[in-house]
Amino acid sequence: MKSTNNEIETAVFRVVYDSSEQRSLRLAAILLLGLKHSLRGILFSWPLYFIAMVPFLLPDEAGLWLVLFVFPALIVSGYILLKGVREDYVEYIAGQILKADKLITILWWN
Repeated sequence: MKSTNNEIETAVFRVVYDSSEQRSLRLAAILLLGLKHSLRGILFSWPLYFIAMVPFLLPDEAGLWLVLFVFPALIVSGYILLKGVREDYVEYIAGQILKADKLITILWWN
């Protein structure tokens, strides 16, 4: 009889978890996590983004050489951003039923 209750609980959870409201809340949570990690990244690596804009102010050839050095750093920065969003999503959001008021707390998680 216990396995039947567990199956019913699992089925009810899946129905709620797969609902359009929960999908919308998870999408909003992903966007908020992206915003949070982007802001942290800008605060941490603002010199990199500033340097990335310098080639637009320099003559063509000099700017091209600078882009060759800055572009890989921007790729690494983007990778770190996506990795942070993915880790927070797995830790705090995936597999949980979300409530709308929990979205605000996403910005304050470590």
